[in-house]
Amino acid sequence: MSLIASSTCNTLPSHLSARVYRQVHRAWHWPVLLALACYVPGITFGAEQSTADEKQFEQQILELIEQLGDQRYTTRERAQAKLSTLGLQAFEAISEAQSHNDVEISLRAKYLLRSMHIAWTQDHDPVAVKTILKGYEQLGSDQRVMQMHALAQLENEQGTEALCRLARFERTDELSKEAAVLVLSKYPLDELGGKQALLKTIQTTIGPSQRSATLWLRVYAQWFQAPSDAVHQWGQLVRTEEQTLSQAPDRSSPQFIRFLLRQEAE
Repeated sequence: MSLIASSTCNTLPSHLSARVYRQVHRAWHWPVLLALACYVPGITFGAEQSTADEKQFEQQILELIEQLGDQRYTTRERAQAKLSTLGLQAFEAISEAQSHNDVEISLRAKYLLRSMHIAWTQDHDPVAVKTILKGYEQLGSDQRVMQMHALAQLENEQGTEALCRLARFERTDELSKEAAVLVLSKYPLDELGGKQALLKTIQTTIGPSQRSATLWLRVYAQWFQAPSDAVHQWGQLVRTEEQTLSQAPDRSSPQFIRFLLRQEAE
């Protein structure tokens, strides 16, 4: 394909008109038209197309979530089944939907999240991490916090990736934030010199997640790339968390606010 594109782009005259393009469109097959896209203004593929697809996919998930509250029972059930099939791809949106104003949507979102299978460990995890997280799914909130602290106490950053994973996929915001706080507490900013591998682990594990806890980790990891921007963003995170605490106390706590303020001061 790249060979066709190269040949076509090198031989087309720079003044290719709309009329000629229409003639080409009728005469040539689609693969050649795709090659022309590298030349003809206004037609783009690659990264921009991928971004558009991602946005469309996100929009489809949001539409399915709204259908969880549809007046028709069959529509609600069909939307729930589709979201269940998507699994972790829809995790973040479903997690947010737990606080939806529509009681039906909120209840179905909570059910979907409870029934979602989450792999808390990966094959490449150290043995110590696998041992600590064995049976994690069956534990209550207090026991889960204890396991998180055990991960944070492991030497040589062994538990960092697992804590980031918990920050991204824990079903409740409180536990998600607890995992993030343990990472931030273990590695103060003034001790991060030369820990590029640690920062890469954080960025890779949290991926594109936009949960509050993962945003904390993302800004923290960006500190060495743009410190002034990170300070500004951290201030915004503090204000957002203060608003969350005032509007939805079950999704935050005063201790998180105090921790974020100390980080901002540092």
